[in-house]
Amino acid sequence: MKDNPLAGPLAAAVIETTAAERLRAAADGSPDALGAPALAALMRLAAQPAKVPGEVTDALRLLHELLVHQHEIEMQRDELQLQVQRIEADRVSERQRFDALPVAVLEVDVRSIVLRANLRALALLGTDAAPLRVGHPLLHRWPAEQQLPLLAALRRAAKGEALAFETTAGSGGDVPLRWQAGPAPANVDEDAGNEEHARAVLAVWPSNGSQYG
Repeated sequence: MKDNPLAGPLAAAVIETTAAERLRAAADGSPDALGAPALAALMRLAAQPAKVPGEVTDALRLLHELLVHQHEIEMQRDELQLQVQRIEADRVSERQRFDALPVAVLEVDVRSIVLRANLRALALLGTDAAPLRVGHPLLHRWPAEQQLPLLAALRRAAKGEALAFETTAGSGGDVPLRWQAGPAPANVDEDAGNEEHARAVLAVWPSNGSQYG
């Protein structure tokens, strides 16, 4: 039988260096930090008679530390996965509630870029020729003479002012619409005075009370 290449005066130093590297990598969250080589080397060394005083004791100590640390990392990874699953479930649930609102609702920034829109907003404000698209400006759906007033209204709403107005603009047709505008909930946690982050929420419905959807 061939001698274990890790047995000998340098074994403890080799193992300690390997284990230390693995432990440091694990602390940094490296996905490959706790591979088989270090564990296998420590287990082989710990299972054979010592050729250096304290060698087996050191190997067992390092093996124990490595296994404990591996278990802690696995527990943290499992907890992180559970948190991600909860966040995703909350996101799906919130989206379902948003789509179930009885009126058309959309969130825009102060440049009128549509950040999100529920299903009723997509149906009410979009047409086959000009669908309402997230990531595109609402501004371009309004007559040129009404675009600057719209931007001014969005800035005021994003800063906390409640506004209401009626217009056929934005509907993609001649349907008169009632609009209500106010600050987006995100502005509570963000600096609403910073126009880069300020957002407004728009609720829209036909002013004649007709149903849509």
